[in-house]
Amino acid sequence: METSFMPIFAFLFGYALILMMTKLQQRQLPVKRYFFRRFLALVVFGLLHTFFLWEGDILFTYGLMGIVLLLFLKRKAKTIFIWMVITFAILFLLSFGVEDLGNDILYSEDTIQEYLKETFTIYQNGSYTEIMNHRFHEDPMELGDIEIFVVLLLAPVTILPLFLLGMYAAHKGWLVDFQNKRKNYAMTAIILIPIGILAKLSPPAFTSFVDFSLIGGSILAIVYFLVCLFI
Repeated sequence: METSFMPIFAFLFGYALILMMTKLQQRQLPVKRYFFRRFLALVVFGLLHTFFLWEGDILFTYGLMGIVLLLFLKRKAKTIFIWMVITFAILFLLSFGVEDLGNDILYSEDTIQEYLKETFTIYQNGSYTEIMNHRFHEDPMELGDIEIFVVLLLAPVTILPLFLLGMYAAHKGWLVDFQNKRKNYAMTAIILIPIGILAKLSPPAFTSFVDFSLIGGSILAIVYFLVCLFI
């Protein structure tokens, strides 16, 4: 479900960014400086939360992506659309993967099982200090420096298209005058449902950091969002 609902948040983030920019421009406030301070605060709070509470926090990711989105903030809708298509195409191509970049280099089954067993025990019975030490020093991923660099480089590509889609949708007023667009949205959802399900359920034919399930999750996220508009 994570690959379906996280894209919804990304879409709404991008959509809200344009709406907030419009309000700031009407008040004649410095838009980029306003956003940069807040995104930087998200990064800081995300890092603190990651280090001291839980490494799965998304504040850092959203703060970092917000800073990246400043590059697109005052671009035309057409420019944003082009970059959205480019990043989604990259994500699609990555689905085919490269044989040497498969999950086998990320971790072995024995390693992950041992890590999970140890993690459950420490989180259930360990002190805060023991939990912190475990999180900082234990890692099931068997990655070298090059693999870590590739993962960090590709990670934003997996969610950037939905941020850009949200920005494009706001520019085009997709959610304005919704009643007159109900039929178009319903037809879009009907078309995307089988495509999203097939992509989500299809086993990866190649080994890679990214498989078709991520694309399927993003497509289904759009469907969920459209369905929520009718509720």
